[in-house]
Amino acid sequence: MKANDPHQLTRHHRKPRCQGGDDSDDNIIKVPRNKHEAYHLLFNEGDPEYIAKVLTEIWIDPEFEVRIVRKM
Repeated sequence: MKANDPHQLTRHHRKPRCQGGDDSDDNIIKVPRNKHEAYHLLFNEGDPEYIAKVLTEIWIDPEFEVRIVRKM
């Protein structure tokens, strides 16, 4: 597989390290390179509230909204 193959799997931190995330298996998910790059292009290192706001304001049907609820 080529290094720049858009389908090559890359490691994504679900909670960014800059926000206190770590390299544990629970915080790492493998995603295709093209989706990983798109995520960072759209959301940078935004927190969940920022991501929900962007999705609601720009990307989804205006009859809906994305809400974030912290797990207990």
